[in-house]
Amino acid sequence: MAVSAPSIARQARVRGSAPIWVHRLRGNRLALVGGTIVAIVVLVALLAPVLAPHSPYEQFTSDQLVGPSPTYPLGTDEFGRDVLSRVLFGARISIQVAAISVSIGLLIGGTFGLLAAYRGGAWDMAIMRVADVLFAFPSLLLAIAVLALLGPSLANVMVAIGIIFIPIFVRVTRAAGLVIVNEQYVEASRASGASGVRIALRHVLPNTLAPLLVQTTLAISYAILAEASLSFLGLGAQPPEPSWGSMLSSGRGFMTFAPWTAFAPGAAIFIAILGFNILGDGLRDVLDPRMKV
Repeated sequence: MAVSAPSIARQARVRGSAPIWVHRLRGNRLALVGGTIVAIVVLVALLAPVLAPHSPYEQFTSDQLVGPSPTYPLGTDEFGRDVLSRVLFGARISIQVAAISVSIGLLIGGTFGLLAAYRGGAWDMAIMRVADVLFAFPSLLLAIAVLALLGPSLANVMVAIGIIFIPIFVRVTRAAGLVIVNEQYVEASRASGASGVRIALRHVLPNTLAPLLVQTTLAISYAILAEASLSFLGLGAQPPEPSWGSMLSSGRGFMTFAPWTAFAPGAAIFIAILGFNILGDGLRDVLDPRMKV
């Protein structure tokens, strides 16, 4: 069927006004819903000092295990601390740990994955065998082993979770990079005398950003869960820090008569992980080059 010139012109204007992925993003409800949830979680973390009705450390000894009320919207815990305030400040810990730990994995894993894809040969084999060794350990057990060596603390949790993500980002970057290094424009750049660093940073790395972005959002959701799990075991944030995992651990002993102490942090973990997972799935669809516009 023939397409009129005005129609082609309108399409050109629409596509020229913004990148294609922006139009796909606007039309992808999954990505928009996930992005909205993530934005709310991040804003709550940033505005916790403003939104929290009380200090997360303040103990109201006369109001221990008090149910939800206008004064304490989500009740109090066994020490008389406001649960809502602690959940809001707990979002700051979860987002901070997730952002830093994923950044560690992305920076180190992405660098070695890029090196393995571009150099190949012995470099590729050595890097991937180390990644395979790290993959051989269950992720949570690997984090526990690292914390056993470094000691329980929030900073060490970031390092431990970051180590978990290194082999994941190595594989994602290498897989995407192997497709790019054999393209004609990379060969032409190499033939023109461009250095390996220039080729890797200017041609290979930009074309691996789409899968890395999707993997980053999914990794953040797992980092939130991992931090909560480690804190639940007493290896993460130490009392009286308001970590969702530690709140869930202490609240499980009062489930029969004060369920809000465990329900509130559990719901916060669920919402945060759900948001990042939905956003990751939406971005995967938006950035898939096989999608039709």
